[in-house]
Amino acid sequence: EDGIRDVAVTGVQTCALPISISETDITAHLISDGIGSQSAQRVAAAAAGNITRARLLATDDRLADRLDAFADVPYRLDGTGATVARIVDELFAHLDTATESLAVQHQRELEELEARVALTGERGSGRKSLQDRHKRQVRKARTDELRTGLSAIARSYHAMVTAQPPHPASDDYVRAITKIHKTMGTLGLNANEELALQALLLQCPSLRMMARPATVN
Repeated sequence: EDGIRDVAVTGVQTCALPISISETDITAHLISDGIGSQSAQRVAAAAAGNITRARLLATDDRLADRLDAFADVPYRLDGTGATVARIVDELFAHLDTATESLAVQHQRELEELEARVALTGERGSGRKSLQDRHKRQVRKARTDELRTGLSAIARSYHAMVTAQPPHPASDDYVRAITKIHKTMGTLGLNANEELALQALLLQCPSLRMMARPATVN
């Protein structure tokens, strides 16, 4: 049990996933791009080591709202499937907004391609290849966003595990963190992410009667 506690708690900040660039380095890159220090730190934590994703998130003024929505989940659970279904619907609506800036970028790329084709009459322009790449990028962006959101949920439980004095249900919260990380590991493997999230939240303990710490995010 203690071993599980150590793995679960220390893994919260890194999402238990390999990263390519440290949060510190991403923060420094974003600050050098003109992003404010506090926003840069929040974006770096959400980017999971991906500088390209970090720069996309840095232009997303709804990132904080999405992180708050995920962090609030344990405080809304009441043990019923109806509440879980409602929460999951809301979270997936947030995922839709998370890819809006990517959709704008994709539309611009398609328009540039169409303009070039109209100008040069080139054949084999790669339109299908571009559209397929866009679909892969959107799917990956949604999966990355869901991982970021699950990490925010884990941090809510982590705040309870590390509270002083220790909460009597700390072991339940450690187990919830472990389950969250297992679910994060299954994302992107052709699993139904909506069903996976529903199954996870049905197993997570409620923090409904507790005040949310101001430092969760």
